[in-house]
Amino acid sequence: FCHASNGCASHVKILGVNSNKASSDMSVEGIFRKNGNIRRLNDLSEAIDRDPSSVDLTQDTPVQLAALLKKFLKQLPEPLMTYRLYRLFMAAESELCTFFNSRVSSELIVPLDLTNEADRLRCLHLVMLLLPKGNRDTVEVLFTFLKWVASFSHVDEETGNRMDLYNLATVISPNVFRST
Repeated sequence: FCHASNGCASHVKILGVNSNKASSDMSVEGIFRKNGNIRRLNDLSEAIDRDPSSVDLTQDTPVQLAALLKKFLKQLPEPLMTYRLYRLFMAAESELCTFFNSRVSSELIVPLDLTNEADRLRCLHLVMLLLPKGNRDTVEVLFTFLKWVASFSHVDEETGNRMDLYNLATVISPNVFRST
C-alpha cells in the first residue's frame, strides 16, 4: 500500500466511490465490524498495489470493502494520524491538556484547561493542521465517507448497519492511531 503523505486519498476514494455505487447495501448490519474474506482481501490488496485503476470492486460486498479499507489503513507504514502527532491527538482529547517539549527534557511548556468542548475542538483542529497535507487530504476523504456510512446506521426501526459515528470511530481509530 501507499504512504499517506504520497496520495492515499486516491486509494480511499476508490474504495468509497465503489461503495457509493452499492448504497442500498450500506445498511448491512455490522459493516466495518465484520471481517471480510481473508484470501479475497489479500488478492485485492496485491491488485491495488500493482494498479489501483484496474481493480473492479463493484462485485465485492460492502463488508468486504470495509474490511479492505481497514486493512489498508492498518498497513500504512506510518499511521494516518502519524506517530509524531499521536501524543498531541491524545492530549487534545483530554480535559487537561499538557504539551511537552521533547527537546527540553520533557519540561512542561503549556498546560491548557480543555473542559470546554469548543476549546477541545479548536485544539483538535490545530493538531489536525499539523498533519502532512497528504494525510489531511486522506482524513478528509475518509471522514466524509464514514459520515456517509453512519447515515445508514438506522434506516428504519428494523434495518440499518448499527454503525453510528461512535461505533465507526471505535473500530477505525486503532487503524489510524498508533503510538509506536
